[in-house]
Amino acid sequence: MNSVKPVVSILVPVYNVSKYLRQCLDSLVNQTLKEIEIICVNDGSTDSSAEILEEYAEADERVIIVNKQNGGLPSARNAGLDVARGKYVGFVDGDDYVDADMYRRMYNAARINEADIVVCGGHPFPDEDKAPAWLKDALSPRDITYRTGGAEALFTERGAKPFLWRNLVRRELIEENKFRLDEKIVVGEDLAFQFKIFPAAQKITFMQDKLYYYRYSRPESIMNEPQNKDYGARISKHVNMMESIAASWKDMLSLKDSAVRFFEWAVDFLYWDIIRVSPVDRKKIAAKFCNLLIDSGYYLWYKEYSWNTRNHFEYMYGLISCKAEEPIVSVVAIMGRGAEYIANFLDSLLGQSERRIEVLLYENVSDDATKNTVREYLYRDPRVCVRIGEWQPVSEKYNDAIMTAKGKYICFLNTFDYIQDFDWLKNAVAVLENDPDIDIAGYKEGFEGKSYIEKCQNAYYRQFLYRTEKLRNNKIGFKDYSLLTGSVFFTKYCLASSYAYFLPKFMMKGKTFKRQNIYADEAKLVMRAFVWLLQAAKDNDLTLLSRRITELLNSENYIRLITDATYGFYLDKSSVDNPREDFHTEVLTLLLKANELATLRDNDKAILRTLAVFVAKRHKFLERI
Repeated sequence: MNSVKPVVSILVPVYNVSKYLRQCLDSLVNQTLKEIEIICVNDGSTDSSAEILEEYAEADERVIIVNKQNGGLPSARNAGLDVARGKYVGFVDGDDYVDADMYRRMYNAARINEADIVVCGGHPFPDEDKAPAWLKDALSPRDITYRTGGAEALFTERGAKPFLWRNLVRRELIEENKFRLDEKIVVGEDLAFQFKIFPAAQKITFMQDKLYYYRYSRPESIMNEPQNKDYGARISKHVNMMESIAASWKDMLSLKDSAVRFFEWAVDFLYWDIIRVSPVDRKKIAAKFCNLLIDSGYYLWYKEYSWNTRNHFEYMYGLISCKAEEPIVSVVAIMGRGAEYIANFLDSLLGQSERRIEVLLYENVSDDATKNTVREYLYRDPRVCVRIGEWQPVSEKYNDAIMTAKGKYICFLNTFDYIQDFDWLKNAVAVLENDPDIDIAGYKEGFEGKSYIEKCQNAYYRQFLYRTEKLRNNKIGFKDYSLLTGSVFFTKYCLASSYAYFLPKFMMKGKTFKRQNIYADEAKLVMRAFVWLLQAAKDNDLTLLSRRITELLNSENYIRLITDATYGFYLDKSSVDNPREDFHTEVLTLLLKANELATLRDNDKAILRTLAVFVAKRHKFLERI
């Protein structure tokens, strides 16, 4: 037992984080505030976490170990609260770490301001630059102290929600009110607990100092478990969180100001979630959520809500009575920019004779006109699902769709196109349903009926319907190769398949866009794809593929794109003033490898025209400098 009475108890739930645990504990035992206790709750770890905890406890008496059966994060934190002795309590996850001065500065802020809760900022890592904007915003509070109660801060202060690990909380506040985390909640437990402690606090201090380092992405994370890849299941858990909050706010929901703030927040929170999920899940979640809000007094304050709140709630309430059935096909598309095109696309898709579909529309820097058009279709047809988010490579959007799609079959379409044949999806589904040997159904000019998969060598990936489980079981996904992302994906799927079925009618027709230029970082990705495709063609004796890829690489369009992009040695669109010789060298190396693999007509004396032009421009550039 620690011989010095701690002023701060730091609770660290530990479950199979041995890979990161030493970094976490080192940051805690080396705190400049020495009067602390570090309560590590081993939540039934099966890796070497327990041994690491014993090592640190033996070296530092302030490290206290609580061993328990696995019960989840809320249970582990509650076990830590049960034995905490400090005046204040802090929370650190075992895969994160903190600034060496974090608890001294937070404790001093609490003491000077007589605060019940202190909230600091943080850094997402690794790759902070790639972290979502909302996350960086949530971890960037301003310097301010609320002195007349904390409920207002929950709704108005940036950084108030949702991470408990940035909070230092007066332990007496927790114990006097008998607060504990709700162990029935597995998603949103931090937020539910904050809705308990913030209203009970008299003074809350926010610090802009970024003292916590949050590992926002790791494969073993709870949020990366298979059940949390299911949007419907995850959002249903958000409703469970709302139930817990509504129960703890029962008295506050009888007061106008707090009730209106809560209901507006709850509706906004769930609306952007629920439009992401498939029709059947959406209907179930809407019924559960709307009934919860109505039972909690939603309509008592109806006139006080904003237009958005009323509109969004009525949309969700209307879902309860809509017709919904499980989709057999998931259609994936990127919204992009172009309201007129996307309207034609959705009309052709929603008018298909195969009604059992879900349309997964991903935003990627869409304009307002396109968003408004999509909203009209969302409100009109529950099969339309809209997944709003920040810009990402299309490959990441498609991979998310593969993991979360409800359809037995999946296709990836372009919203600038439209489906010509009323029965196209129905016919493609019938083929795949009736013959389990067929892995892919679609269109290729000059072919019809069942064929060996080799016939697909120079086909276009958007013209086909795929088996979703095959993609998942074989871990076939999209990787960002810029203009050739779809070609690599399609080749990988075909290499894992045996038979294809070619339908007699062309699936998609519409506007074709040709890129006029690409950035140098895209040129690198494109060249990596060319090399991968040529190597795959050679390894699998795919002559047609090798010829097609060679012709493509030697085309005037790709010669221009690749050589122009690298002519000035620019790295990428964010650093056009930062020339990189090593980058230029990589592209040249890839071109040489492609030349070695390419199917060339002049035997050993032949050289890719792209390589020749690249070298010529290289020499011309060197002469100029």
